[in-house]
Amino acid sequence: MAFKTMKEDQFVSNTGYRLKTLMDESGFDTAPKLARELYEQGLIIPNSRSSYEEEYGPIKTITRRIQGHLNANGPEKISTNYAIAYSKIFHCSTDYILGLTDIRTNDMDTRLIAYKTGLSEKAVQNLLYGATRDLFGDDESVPEFTVTDENGSETTIPFNRYIYEAWSLLLESPLCKSIADDYRALRDTLMEYISRKAELEAREKVRNQQEYDPFMESLQDMAIDTLKEHTVPSYQTAYYGIIFKMASDITSFLSSKATTYTIFPQKEQDKIKEEKMDLFSTFFGQHPTFDDLDKK
Repeated sequence: MAFKTMKEDQFVSNTGYRLKTLMDESGFDTAPKLARELYEQGLIIPNSRSSYEEEYGPIKTITRRIQGHLNANGPEKISTNYAIAYSKIFHCSTDYILGLTDIRTNDMDTRLIAYKTGLSEKAVQNLLYGATRDLFGDDESVPEFTVTDENGSETTIPFNRYIYEAWSLLLESPLCKSIADDYRALRDTLMEYISRKAELEAREKVRNQQEYDPFMESLQDMAIDTLKEHTVPSYQTAYYGIIFKMASDITSFLSSKATTYTIFPQKEQDKIKEEKMDLFSTFFGQHPTFDDLDKK
Protein backbone atom coordinates (compact mmCIF):
# COMPACT_ATOMS: atom_id res chain seq x y z
CA MET A 1 0.00 0.00 0.00
CA ALA A 2 1.46 3.36 -1.01
CA PHE A 3 1.92 6.08 1.54
CA LYS A 4 0.32 8.66 -0.73
CA THR A 5 -1.50 8.79 -4.02
CA MET A 6 0.61 9.86 -6.97
CA LYS A 7 -0.42 10.93 -10.44
CA GLU A 8 1.04 9.18 -13.45
CA ASP A 9 3.44 12.05 -14.19
CA GLN A 10 4.75 11.86 -10.62
CA PHE A 11 6.17 8.34 -10.86
CA VAL A 12 9.69 8.22 -9.49
CA SER A 13 11.00 6.53 -12.61
CA ASN A 14 9.98 4.57 -15.66
CA THR A 15 8.56 1.26 -14.39
CA GLY A 16 10.17 -0.82 -17.11
CA TYR A 17 13.56 0.74 -16.50
CA ARG A 18 13.26 0.06 -12.77
CA LEU A 19 12.38 -3.59 -13.42
CA LYS A 20 15.31 -3.95 -15.83
CA THR A 21 17.67 -2.46 -13.22
CA LEU A 22 16.48 -4.94 -10.59
CA MET A 23 16.93 -7.81 -13.03
CA ASP A 24 20.48 -6.75 -13.85
CA GLU A 25 21.39 -6.37 -10.19
CA SER A 26 20.02 -9.83 -9.42
CA GLY A 27 21.73 -11.58 -12.32
CA PHE A 28 18.71 -12.04 -14.61
CA ASP A 29 20.03 -10.77 -17.93
CA THR A 30 17.01 -12.00 -19.92
CA ALA A 31 13.26 -12.20 -19.41
CA PRO A 32 13.19 -16.02 -19.92
CA LYS A 33 15.65 -16.50 -17.03
CA LEU A 34 13.49 -14.45 -14.70
CA ALA A 35 10.37 -16.23 -15.95
CA ARG A 36 11.83 -19.63 -15.19
CA GLU A 37 12.86 -18.56 -11.68
CA LEU A 38 9.41 -17.12 -10.94
CA TYR A 39 7.77 -20.30 -12.14
CA GLU A 40 10.11 -22.72 -10.36
CA GLN A 41 9.69 -20.86 -7.06
CA GLY A 42 5.92 -20.98 -7.48
CA LEU A 43 5.63 -17.20 -7.41
CA ILE A 44 3.72 -17.07 -10.70
CA ILE A 45 1.28 -19.72 -11.90
CA PRO A 46 -0.02 -18.92 -15.40
CA ASN A 47 -3.69 -19.30 -16.26
CA SER A 48 -3.93 -22.83 -17.61
CA ARG A 49 -7.09 -21.91 -19.53
CA SER A 50 -5.17 -19.37 -21.62
CA SER A 51 -4.82 -20.42 -25.24
CA TYR A 52 -1.32 -18.91 -25.33
CA GLU A 53 -0.29 -20.93 -22.26
CA GLU A 54 -1.72 -24.10 -23.76
CA GLU A 55 0.21 -23.56 -26.96
CA TYR A 56 3.59 -22.30 -25.67
CA GLY A 57 3.79 -23.47 -22.05
CA PRO A 58 4.11 -21.62 -18.74
CA ILE A 59 7.66 -20.27 -19.14
CA LYS A 60 6.94 -18.54 -22.45
CA THR A 61 3.66 -17.22 -21.07
CA ILE A 62 5.43 -15.61 -18.09
CA THR A 63 8.23 -14.37 -20.35
CA ARG A 64 5.69 -12.61 -22.53
CA ARG A 65 4.21 -10.80 -19.51
CA ILE A 66 7.67 -9.78 -18.26
CA GLN A 67 8.57 -8.36 -21.65
CA GLY A 68 5.39 -6.31 -21.54
CA HIS A 69 6.34 -4.97 -18.13
CA LEU A 70 9.83 -4.05 -19.35
CA ASN A 71 8.27 -1.88 -22.05
CA ALA A 72 5.83 -0.20 -19.65
CA ASN A 73 6.10 3.50 -18.78
CA GLY A 74 3.80 3.26 -15.77
CA PRO A 75 2.60 0.59 -13.32
CA GLU A 76 -0.83 0.04 -14.83
CA LYS A 77 0.32 -2.99 -16.87
CA ILE A 78 1.73 -4.84 -13.86
CA SER A 79 -0.93 -6.94 -12.19
CA THR A 80 -1.02 -7.52 -8.43
CA ASN A 81 0.30 -11.09 -8.59
CA TYR A 82 3.32 -10.02 -10.67
CA ALA A 83 4.04 -7.01 -8.42
CA ILE A 84 4.07 -9.30 -5.39
CA ALA A 85 6.21 -11.89 -7.17
CA TYR A 86 8.75 -9.26 -8.21
CA SER A 87 8.89 -7.85 -4.68
CA LYS A 88 9.64 -11.31 -3.26
CA ILE A 89 12.30 -12.28 -5.74
CA PHE A 90 14.02 -8.88 -5.66
CA HIS A 91 13.50 -8.37 -1.91
CA CYS A 92 11.90 -4.96 -2.23
CA SER A 93 8.50 -3.34 -1.72
CA THR A 94 5.70 -3.45 -4.27
CA ASP A 95 5.60 0.36 -4.16
CA TYR A 96 9.19 0.36 -5.35
CA ILE A 97 8.37 -2.06 -8.17
CA LEU A 98 5.48 0.17 -9.28
CA GLY A 99 7.62 3.31 -9.18
CA LEU A 100 5.67 4.95 -6.37
CA THR A 101 8.69 5.38 -4.10
CA ASP A 102 12.47 5.32 -4.10
CA ILE A 103 12.54 3.23 -0.92
CA ARG A 104 13.27 -0.39 -1.71
CA THR A 105 12.98 -2.14 1.62
CA ASN A 106 9.91 -3.98 2.95
CA ASP A 107 10.83 -2.97 6.51
CA MET A 108 7.94 -0.75 7.62
CA ASP A 109 9.96 1.13 10.24
CA THR A 110 12.54 2.14 7.65
CA ARG A 111 9.91 3.08 5.10
CA LEU A 112 7.87 5.19 7.50
CA ILE A 113 10.86 7.06 8.96
CA ALA A 114 12.29 7.73 5.50
CA TYR A 115 8.92 8.99 4.28
CA LYS A 116 8.38 11.23 7.31
CA THR A 117 11.91 12.68 7.46
CA GLY A 118 13.00 12.67 3.83
CA LEU A 119 16.15 10.74 4.77
CA SER A 120 17.46 8.11 2.38
CA GLU A 121 16.81 4.44 3.03
CA LYS A 122 20.49 3.82 3.82
CA ALA A 123 20.59 6.75 6.26
CA VAL A 124 17.56 5.45 8.14
CA GLN A 125 18.97 1.92 8.33
CA ASN A 126 22.22 3.29 9.73
CA LEU A 127 20.30 5.20 12.40
CA LEU A 128 18.12 2.21 13.26
CA TYR A 129 20.87 -0.38 13.33
CA GLY A 130 23.90 1.74 14.15
CA ALA A 131 25.73 0.64 11.00
CA THR A 132 26.50 -2.62 12.84
CA ARG A 133 25.07 -4.90 10.18
CA ASP A 134 27.92 -3.99 7.86
CA LEU A 135 30.40 -4.77 10.64
CA PHE A 136 28.89 -7.76 12.43
CA GLY A 137 25.93 -9.06 10.40
CA ASP A 138 22.69 -9.39 12.35
CA ASP A 139 22.00 -7.55 15.62
CA GLU A 140 22.64 -10.65 17.73
CA SER A 141 26.28 -10.68 16.62
CA VAL A 142 27.05 -7.19 17.99
CA PRO A 143 29.72 -7.63 20.70
CA GLU A 144 29.34 -6.22 24.21
CA PHE A 145 31.71 -5.27 26.99
CA THR A 146 31.29 -4.76 30.73
CA VAL A 147 32.23 -1.75 32.88
CA THR A 148 32.09 -1.46 36.66
CA ASP A 149 30.81 1.64 38.49
CA GLU A 150 31.98 3.11 41.82
CA ASN A 151 29.72 0.74 43.77
CA GLY A 152 31.05 -2.36 42.08
CA SER A 153 27.95 -2.86 39.92
CA GLU A 154 28.62 -4.17 36.43
CA THR A 155 26.91 -2.77 33.35
CA THR A 156 26.87 -4.43 29.93
CA ILE A 157 27.22 -1.99 27.04
CA PRO A 158 26.78 -2.88 23.34
CA PHE A 159 29.67 -2.02 21.06
CA ASN A 160 27.44 0.19 18.88
CA ARG A 161 26.42 2.50 21.72
CA TYR A 162 28.92 5.12 20.62
CA ILE A 163 27.19 5.38 17.23
CA TYR A 164 23.80 6.24 18.72
CA GLU A 165 25.48 8.51 21.25
CA ALA A 166 27.36 10.52 18.61
CA TRP A 167 24.31 11.02 16.38
CA SER A 168 22.08 11.89 19.32
CA LEU A 169 24.53 14.58 20.38
CA LEU A 170 24.71 16.03 16.87
CA LEU A 171 20.96 15.96 16.22
CA GLU A 172 20.20 17.57 19.58
CA SER A 173 22.72 20.35 19.04
CA PRO A 174 22.63 23.53 16.90
CA LEU A 175 24.93 21.65 14.50
CA CYS A 176 21.86 19.81 13.19
CA LYS A 177 20.85 23.01 11.38
CA SER A 178 24.22 24.66 10.90
CA ILE A 179 25.72 21.65 9.11
CA ALA A 180 22.78 21.62 6.71
CA ASP A 181 23.15 25.38 6.12
CA ASP A 182 26.89 25.01 5.55
CA TYR A 183 26.32 22.13 3.15
CA ARG A 184 23.87 24.25 1.13
CA ALA A 185 26.38 27.11 1.09
CA LEU A 186 29.07 24.66 0.00
CA ARG A 187 26.99 23.48 -2.95
CA ASP A 188 26.06 27.05 -3.94
CA THR A 189 29.69 28.15 -3.77
CA LEU A 190 30.83 25.20 -5.85
CA MET A 191 28.20 25.93 -8.50
CA GLU A 192 29.29 29.59 -8.64
CA TYR A 193 32.92 28.52 -8.95
CA ILE A 194 32.10 26.16 -11.83
CA SER A 195 29.98 28.86 -13.51
CA ARG A 196 32.63 31.57 -13.22
CA LYS A 197 35.39 29.25 -14.39
CA ALA A 198 33.30 28.29 -17.43
CA GLU A 199 32.70 31.97 -18.15
CA LEU A 200 36.44 32.65 -17.95
CA GLU A 201 37.23 29.82 -20.39
CA ALA A 202 34.50 30.99 -22.78
CA ARG A 203 35.74 34.60 -22.75
CA GLU A 204 39.32 33.52 -23.38
CA LYS A 205 38.24 31.30 -26.26
CA VAL A 206 36.18 34.06 -27.89
CA ARG A 207 38.97 36.60 -27.47
CA ASN A 208 41.40 34.31 -29.25
CA GLN A 209 39.00 33.66 -32.11
CA GLN A 210 37.67 37.15 -32.82
CA GLU A 211 39.15 40.54 -33.48
CA TYR A 212 37.88 43.55 -31.53
CA ASP A 213 38.48 47.25 -31.80
CA PRO A 214 40.96 48.44 -29.17
CA PHE A 215 38.25 49.70 -26.82
CA MET A 216 36.23 46.44 -26.83
CA GLU A 217 39.40 44.39 -26.55
CA SER A 218 40.47 46.30 -23.44
CA LEU A 219 37.05 45.72 -21.88
CA GLN A 220 37.28 42.01 -22.64
CA ASP A 221 40.77 41.86 -21.15
CA MET A 222 39.59 43.63 -17.99
CA ALA A 223 36.74 41.16 -17.57
CA ILE A 224 39.07 38.20 -18.08
CA ASP A 225 41.65 39.57 -15.63
CA THR A 226 38.96 40.15 -13.00
CA LEU A 227 37.64 36.62 -13.37
CA LYS A 228 41.11 35.08 -13.36
CA GLU A 229 42.69 37.04 -10.53
CA HIS A 230 39.77 37.74 -8.20
CA THR A 231 36.40 36.13 -8.87
CA VAL A 232 37.38 32.49 -9.55
CA PRO A 233 40.02 32.32 -6.78
CA SER A 234 37.62 33.92 -4.28
CA TYR A 235 34.99 31.23 -4.81
CA GLN A 236 37.66 28.54 -4.55
CA THR A 237 38.88 30.02 -1.27
CA ALA A 238 35.31 30.29 0.04
CA TYR A 239 34.66 26.63 -0.82
CA TYR A 240 37.60 25.35 1.19
CA GLY A 241 36.78 27.80 3.97
CA ILE A 242 33.31 26.30 4.39
CA ILE A 243 34.78 22.77 4.47
CA PHE A 244 37.22 23.84 7.18
CA LYS A 245 34.42 25.47 9.20
CA MET A 246 32.24 22.35 9.05
CA ALA A 247 35.10 20.07 10.09
CA SER A 248 36.15 22.45 12.87
CA ASP A 249 32.60 22.83 14.24
CA ILE A 250 32.00 19.07 14.36
CA THR A 251 35.41 18.30 15.85
CA SER A 252 35.13 20.97 18.54
CA PHE A 253 31.62 19.94 19.52
CA LEU A 254 32.32 16.20 19.77
CA SER A 255 35.59 16.82 21.60
CA SER A 256 33.79 18.94 24.19
CA LYS A 257 31.19 16.22 24.71
CA ALA A 258 33.49 13.18 24.71
CA THR A 259 34.60 13.47 28.32
CA THR A 260 31.07 14.26 29.53
CA TYR A 261 29.63 11.15 27.93
CA THR A 262 32.58 8.81 28.50
CA ILE A 263 31.52 5.19 28.95
CA PHE A 264 34.19 4.65 31.64
CA PRO A 265 33.20 5.78 35.16
CA GLN A 266 35.84 7.29 37.44
CA LYS A 267 36.69 3.99 39.08
CA GLU A 268 37.47 2.46 35.69
CA GLN A 269 39.65 5.43 34.78
CA ASP A 270 41.58 5.08 38.05
CA LYS A 271 42.07 1.38 37.33
CA ILE A 272 43.50 2.14 33.89
CA LYS A 273 45.89 4.70 35.40
CA GLU A 274 47.02 2.21 38.03
CA GLU A 275 47.86 -0.27 35.27
CA LYS A 276 49.86 2.42 33.47
CA MET A 277 51.70 3.21 36.70
CA ASP A 278 52.75 -0.42 37.03
CA LEU A 279 53.97 -0.34 33.45
CA PHE A 280 55.98 2.84 34.07
CA SER A 281 57.54 1.44 37.23
CA THR A 282 58.87 -1.52 35.25
CA PHE A 283 60.95 0.86 33.14
CA PHE A 284 61.71 3.69 35.57
CA GLY A 285 61.85 1.87 38.93
CA GLN A 286 59.27 4.11 40.62
CA HIS A 287 55.61 5.03 40.39
CA PRO A 288 54.83 8.28 38.56
CA THR A 289 52.03 10.48 39.84
CA PHE A 290 48.69 10.93 38.03
CA ASP A 291 49.92 14.33 36.87
CA ASP A 292 52.91 12.63 35.26
CA LEU A 293 50.58 10.25 33.45
CA ASP A 294 48.44 13.10 32.15
CA LYS A 295 51.54 14.76 30.76
CA LYS A 296 52.47 11.52 29.01
